Amino acid sequence: MYLHLILFGIPCVVVFLSFRKKHHEKKKFPPAAWTTPLIGCLPAVVSKNIAEEMLKIGKELGPVVSTHLGFKKLVIVNGVEAFKTALGNPSMAGRTDVLYKELLGGKGIIWNDDVKEIRKFIFKSSRNFEFTGNATESIIQEQITSLLQRLENTNGKPFLVKNIFNIPMLNAIFNLLLGSKIPHDDPAFQKAAKSVELTITLPNPIMRACVLYPPLLNWVPSCLARKDKLEGYLMDVLSLVEKHLQGLVVNRIPDQPRCFADALQDKINDTTNESSAFHHKQKQAAPIIFDLIFASIDTTAAMLEWI
Repeated sequence: MYLHLILFGIPCVVVFLSFRKKHHEKKKFPPAAWTTPLIGCLPAVVSKNIAEEMLKIGKELGPVVSTHLGFKKLVIVNGVEAFKTALGNPSMAGRTDVLYKELLGGKGIIWNDDVKEIRKFIFKSSRNFEFTGNATESIIQEQITSLLQRLENTNGKPFLVKNIFNIPMLNAIFNLLLGSKIPHDDPAFQKAAKSVELTITLPNPIMRACVLYPPLLNWVPSCLARKDKLEGYLMDVLSLVEKHLQGLVVNRIPDQPRCFADALQDKINDTTNESSAFHHKQKQAAPIIFDLIFASIDTTAAMLEWI
């Protein structure tokens, strides 16, 4: 009997606290999306396309919507104007404490809370290396030629769109940032490409929930959360980046950069201010390139899915 009372009582308490908290915070937050007790915004966890679900919520409730994941309050911002306004607010300057930030030690561009200096360097380097110039077009054209050859080899049979497009895209980014051309059939390269896709899509809803709300790791069994699996995905890509960074060191001539990675290493070597994001103690080289690669692949995957 006591067991029945406990099993019945706990959900009641959770629901009560959820509604009480929602009522208490009603005046402080924008319109609230429908949420479930404990989990919160269910579409963010179970949907195959989180961005599409967030867009639907924005269309229904407006450009600024409040919700929560676990016990963490979240705000969803939709639309260009709302986004510009939000980014002008100092409270939006930080980065959310998701699991990626923890695993990467807060390094890189995406999870670094102070990215102004890094962004300036990237914009300057993109001009110096003509990321939108003829050299980049040549790299892209080479990868398109390889892609068309792979498409011909399918002989009209079905194939996975993201996989067959992401490999040449990833190769083009590696070439652009690290000056490296990797054979498309290289096992380590293919493994990294697959890991990028899995890290972005996170098909496992429990793993996704733990990524978005790391405190859940204290309650969810490790066999379900699969933190080790996620860390393995990230290390597949980081290891490949670090391998090619080490290869560049062999023939690198200081202050004569051949690619973005060389210029980044020059910047790190020239930085003496320990508070700078570029100081060698910060170990930012691999995470910065890692973030640029992920951002490129994520954009391509989203475009392919939309098409």
